[in-house]
Amino acid sequence: MANVHRTPKQWQAIIEQHAPSGLQVATFCKQQQITLSSFYAWRKRLTNQPSLPSITSKPIISESAQDDWHSISPEPNVAASPWDIELSLPNGVVLRMMNT
Repeated sequence: MANVHRTPKQWQAIIEQHAPSGLQVATFCKQQQITLSSFYAWRKRLTNQPSLPSITSKPIISESAQDDWHSISPEPNVAASPWDIELSLPNGVVLRMMNT
């Protein structure tokens, strides 16, 4: 079978063509000249694809909700030390919180 690069849209069309064909997956894949492993991998990828939240310029927390936030201060007898927290998400978003 030829090693052909297909886009996700092309794979979606192939996956959608299988059900109405009435063919077993192996027979369908042979006719389409694709491997079973590629068919199953793309079917899983396309059916389990989580929807990502859209990115907007609006604040996540409304101004009225910001009034509910509380400041955290060290205890009086504990020396203050700087702290940084970094959370890296799988989609490339990085959230950094720093004590200034």
